[in-house]
Amino acid sequence: MSEENSDATTTSDQQPVDSEAQKMQEKIQRLQGLLASKEKEYNRVVSVYKDIDPEEYRSLRQKLEEKEREAIERAVNQRVDNMATEFSSAVEAEKNQIKVRTQTGVDVNGKQFVAYSDKEGPQGAWKDIRKSENKQTAYVDLTFSGDMFNSMRAVFRRDGFKFLATIFFSDPLQAKKAKGHQTGLLGKIRFEPRKFFGLSNSQREAIVSKLRNVK
Repeated sequence: MSEENSDATTTSDQQPVDSEAQKMQEKIQRLQGLLASKEKEYNRVVSVYKDIDPEEYRSLRQKLEEKEREAIERAVNQRVDNMATEFSSAVEAEKNQIKVRTQTGVDVNGKQFVAYSDKEGPQGAWKDIRKSENKQTAYVDLTFSGDMFNSMRAVFRRDGFKFLATIFFSDPLQAKKAKGHQTGLLGKIRFEPRKFFGLSNSQREAIVSKLRNVK
């Protein structure tokens, strides 16, 4: 009787021990699986870094920097080309505006020209001469034959990132006439200077504004 009780007690104590061992074994297996997974991921990352040679990395980085610099240079050069085109067009437009402004009787500073004089010149009073040719005499417009303004030219030149433009009279005779109006002395005839030739501040600002808006 005593021996039977002893066997029963031994069997009862064994079951909890086996259950704990089973749990421990399962936990170890899970940890081993997790460790294997982490090791595989680590080996993959190590392999990636191992495959990149330091020299190859430096060469690749240099190529990328060169391409980036070339792209920036292309973009800058394209914008400068566009600005050059816009500047040339703007100067031509403002040259034409000199003619338009002058033929409305206004000088470069926005002031009305002094009216035509009734004083007699070598060929008579200029006001009367204009009337005889059916030209208006209400205000000075510096236009009789039209040859002076027809000889006005605008030449554009580019020097690297610098833009240069010159407005001038291609015909020497018309250039002399224009200078006479500008200074108030045509031959021996003196009169109030008619400062028509030049760009006003608003014209200059218009050119600069156009260049700023170039993409």
